Amino acid sequence: MSDFVGKHKKIYYLALLFIIIYSFMDIVKSLLIEKIYDSVSMVHTFYTILIQSCIFIMTFVLVMMIQQYLVEVLKNKIRYTVNKQLYKEYLSINFLNEDSSEIIHRFQNEVTLLIDQYVSAKLNMYYLIVSFCFGSFYVGFLSVEVLVFLYICGITTLSINKLCKHKLSTRQEMMLQSQQEWIQGIKNICSNFKVMKLYSLESKFTSILDHKNQEVVNKILEFNGFLKIISAMNAGISQIMFFGTLLFGVWLINKNILTIGSLLGIVQASNMVINPILNYMNLFNNIVASKSIVDKLKIKSEKQNQDDNHCIDKEIDVIELKDLTVAYQDENVFEHVNLILEKGKKYLIVGESGCGKTTLLNLLTKQIDSSRVFINGLALDKISFSSYMKHIAYVTQQSDLLPFTLHENISLGRKKSKYSIEELLVKLNLKMYLEDNNKIYSNENQQMSGGQLQRIHIARALYGTYDWLFLDEAFSSIDEQNAKMIERFILSEKDSSIVAISHKLSKDIVSLYDEVLVVENKTITPISTNKFIKMYMN
Repeated sequence: MSDFVGKHKKIYYLALLFIIIYSFMDIVKSLLIEKIYDSVSMVHTFYTILIQSCIFIMTFVLVMMIQQYLVEVLKNKIRYTVNKQLYKEYLSINFLNEDSSEIIHRFQNEVTLLIDQYVSAKLNMYYLIVSFCFGSFYVGFLSVEVLVFLYICGITTLSINKLCKHKLSTRQEMMLQSQQEWIQGIKNICSNFKVMKLYSLESKFTSILDHKNQEVVNKILEFNGFLKIISAMNAGISQIMFFGTLLFGVWLINKNILTIGSLLGIVQASNMVINPILNYMNLFNNIVASKSIVDKLKIKSEKQNQDDNHCIDKEIDVIELKDLTVAYQDENVFEHVNLILEKGKKYLIVGESGCGKTTLLNLLTKQIDSSRVFINGLALDKISFSSYMKHIAYVTQQSDLLPFTLHENISLGRKKSKYSIEELLVKLNLKMYLEDNNKIYSNENQQMSGGQLQRIHIARALYGTYDWLFLDEAFSSIDEQNAKMIERFILSEKDSSIVAISHKLSKDIVSLYDEVLVVENKTITPISTNKFIKMYMN
């Protein structure tokens, strides 16, 4: 619980205090009941007891209101904290590899389950423990025999519930897994809707969803049904405890050990022992079932906080690969590669599809961490991602428009830039958007062609001040005329440092680069552009 309370300890302890006060009110109620029945023949005390009862009721309602309000405040603060921890965790990692449906599932289902099942259960358990202690003290003071009987029943209940612990946890996991698959099924319809309609695949998708729908219903029934069966058994034992208490009390009255008022007080106080045992078991089952979710949602900074290692404050003068070997699924992509990239030079990466060109860019942009990549002599895996990317502009084959205006999509809130947005729109042949200042764009409503969209992403990369520009097939969707014009414009900057992957090769463009990096046979070979043109393009 302490992992989720975080900075809200004041509310947490205040809620605990009122839980204790609320529990103590049940003892006051038992004392009041005992006093009422033992004083039934004393008419002169009637008004005194009436006043005491009214004071008790008003106090009880006030304490209950404050206690329940504090609990709700605490639950909502925990919900806010967990959600914040989750999205901060996702935003702090280098690149997100987790499927979006899993993230939605975690925010929607798992956080809700954490609050409603785990946190609520924990807070209720605190109340039950305090109530159990107060009730045990009161019942034991009046009758040790009754208290021993209640404890024996309680131990029996605990033993039965512990036997079901593993099954509950397993069924909860299965239920959450089926819910996640259901969300994924809905996501598949949304993301493939156009293809589904074009090829009349409605019945296919309906069949898949019917299966997942039935599966999620079955798993929910399996979990909840099993939980209800255990709850019913616990309720049965609580009835045995209640009637057993009454029978013990009647026997003790016949022995002149108890009065009727004392018995009624014991019966009331026994609820503080019986109900906590019963409810504790039900809450225990909820906590056991949600254990795996709690473990998932305990956010630990682990690898993300390694971003605090080193920062780069000065310009990047040299990027070096030293004896680099990279493997995917036990197959080497690169073997013992050595390479030096110098500031102010322009490098073109070429090679057959699947040879490792994008892997090289992923290494240079810290999407893949390696201790064999060095920035100004410092290992890149020891450098914080955020400080490194302040020196890097990166254009991929496909990027997303953010739900901002076009100008905001390009500037991204940055103030300092060599080019104005208007200049970039002209240079990249996007003059039609010059007056488009207030329209909100996003992936959902954008009506641009692939080539126009790619040019917007190039404008985004060029707007700003960066040491290095990385281009991964940045012109693949742009028509040849515009692609050549834009590439010439980018390469015309004398002091710019550029590393680019391209399949659209022409002599006039290749000649603008300083070196060509040929990726083949699990190695990288730097070749001068003149030599490359003679060897490969003549």
